[in-house]
Amino acid sequence: KVIMANVLRRVWRPQVIQKAVSWKPSIRGFSNALDYSPPPQSTFIPKPRVKGPPRPDPIPQPTHRVPLTEIFPGTPSLQSEVTKARESPVTKITTLPNGLRVASEESPAVTAACSVFVDCGTVYESDETHGLSRLLERMAYKCTHRRSTRDVIATLEDVGGNILSASGREQMMYTAEVVRDQLPLTLDVIADCLQNPVFDPADLDEQKQVLLQEVKDLEERPDGAVSEFLHTTAFEGPLARSMLLWRERLDEITVGDLAKFHKKFYRPDRMVVAFAGPSHDEAVALATEKFGHLKVPSEPSPPRPVSRYIGGYQLLPMSPDYKTKHPDDPLVTHLLLAWKGCSASSDELYVLATLHSLLGGGGSFSSGGPGKGMFSHLYRSVLCGNRMIENVSAFNQAYTDTGLFGVYLQVDPEHVLHGLRILATELAELCWNITDEQWSRAKNQLKSAIFMGLETRNVLIDDIGRQVQMYGKRHSAREICERIDKLTPQDGMEALRRLFQTPTSFVAYGMGVGTDEVALPSLEELNTFFSLSSSTSANDA
Repeated sequence: KVIMANVLRRVWRPQVIQKAVSWKPSIRGFSNALDYSPPPQSTFIPKPRVKGPPRPDPIPQPTHRVPLTEIFPGTPSLQSEVTKARESPVTKITTLPNGLRVASEESPAVTAACSVFVDCGTVYESDETHGLSRLLERMAYKCTHRRSTRDVIATLEDVGGNILSASGREQMMYTAEVVRDQLPLTLDVIADCLQNPVFDPADLDEQKQVLLQEVKDLEERPDGAVSEFLHTTAFEGPLARSMLLWRERLDEITVGDLAKFHKKFYRPDRMVVAFAGPSHDEAVALATEKFGHLKVPSEPSPPRPVSRYIGGYQLLPMSPDYKTKHPDDPLVTHLLLAWKGCSASSDELYVLATLHSLLGGGGSFSSGGPGKGMFSHLYRSVLCGNRMIENVSAFNQAYTDTGLFGVYLQVDPEHVLHGLRILATELAELCWNITDEQWSRAKNQLKSAIFMGLETRNVLIDDIGRQVQMYGKRHSAREICERIDKLTPQDGMEALRRLFQTPTSFVAYGMGVGTDEVALPSLEELNTFFSLSSSTSANDA
C-alpha cells in the first residue's frame, strides 16, 4: 500500500490516491484497484447479535505472586510420601517354634514369589555321599505320598509361573514365582515335595541318564568344568569337593542313599522360607500352615564344615583329537589365576566386590558399551589391543568361612606366556595406582547392579533367603551402598596387595598344556611375582 501510494501521489489526482490506499489484493489483479469504490452505506445491514450466556467476571489477579521455588499456599505436603518412597523396603523375619525362619518383603505387585532354602549342599557331603545334593535337585518335583509325578507336574503347570530348584555348595533352593492368588497352592506343592518325597527307582534312573549325558559333554569339553578344577586346587576340605558327578559315582547311588541324606538335612531348623510380595502376617500364616507341624529330630544338626585355602597348581592337557571332533570351536587355552578372598560375613567383602566391578572384563566378540565391560580395567588394558586374548574377566566368590578372588583368561595357544604376562603386569600396577575416576566408576556400576538386580523378583527372593540363612538377618541395598560409598581408592589398593600376599592358585587347560609346546610359569614364579608386586611397584617387580 505504501509503495502504491507513493507512485500514485506523483502521477494521479488525490481522489484516486485515496482509492488506491484502500485497495486489497485479489485474483483479478492490480487493475481493479483503480475502479474500487466502497458500497453505499445504506446497503449495509448489520446482523442482530444473538444474546449468549453472560461473560464471567474476570479472574482477580493475586496481590502476591508465588515464585516457582516456593510451595503454593494450601498445597498438602508431599515430603512424607517422598521420604517413604526413598526408603528401602523392610524385610521382616519370624522364627517358628520348630526353628524354621520366615522372611518376607511386602510389595504391591500382582505377582509374588516364595522360596525354601535348605542348609545343605556339597560341603556337607562325604566320599560316601558325594553327588547326593545334585541328585536331590534333579529329583525335586517328583512323586510324593500325596501326589504322583504326573499330578505334581500338572499342578505346577496349571498355576503357571516360573518354578525351579537349584543346588549349590552351601545351599539348596526351591523357588517359585506365580500370580499372587496362586501362591498358597504353589507353596503346598513345594512343601509336599520336600516333606513327603517318594524316591522312585524309575525316576532316579531317568535322572541318572540325564546326568550321564552331562558327564559325556564335560568329558568332551572340559573347559566348562575349569572352575570346578580351580576349587579342587585352591581349597582343602569340603570346598575342594567338585559339584560335578562322574560316571563311576552315578552307578553307586541308590534311592536308600537319597532317603537317608534327605532325612539328615531336610529338617525345619535348617530351613528358611522366604517371600516377596505378600504381607508378613500372610507369609507367616502360610509358612505355619505348610511347615509348622514339622518336628525337630532328636539328633543334633550336622555341624557346618570348615574349609581352608591352600593354593595350588594344576595343568590339564586337551585331548589331541579335540580339534577333529569340534572343528568349528576356536582353539584357545584357558587360564585361571586366583587368591584367597574373604568370607561372606567379612567387612572386606565390600571392597572386594568393588574391585571386582573395577576389573570387570569381557570377550573379543562383545561390542562393549555400558554394562558390557567397555569401561572396566581388564577390557581396556588387557583385551583391547591384544589380539591373542579372546576373553578376560574377574570373579569373586564368598563362602561361609573363606572365599576366592581371581581372573579367568582365554588366550591363543601360541601366545600363552605373553598374554599371561600382560595380565599379571596390569594386576600388579593396580596395587599402587587406582585413580579416583576408576574407583568412582566402579562403585557406581556396583551400586547400579545391586539396585537393578533386586528389581527382578527371582534375584530378590534369592537375596532374602541367602542372607537370612547365612547372617540371620538381611542387609538392605541402601545399607550396602552406604558401606560402598565410604570406600576409597586406598582401600582398594590395600585389599589387592593383601590378596597377592596369599598363595596363588593356577589352573591351565588347553592344547599342549603340560608339555614343552606351551611355556607356562611355575607356581613359585607366580607367587614370587605377585608377592613382590604387593610390596613394591610393578616396574620393580
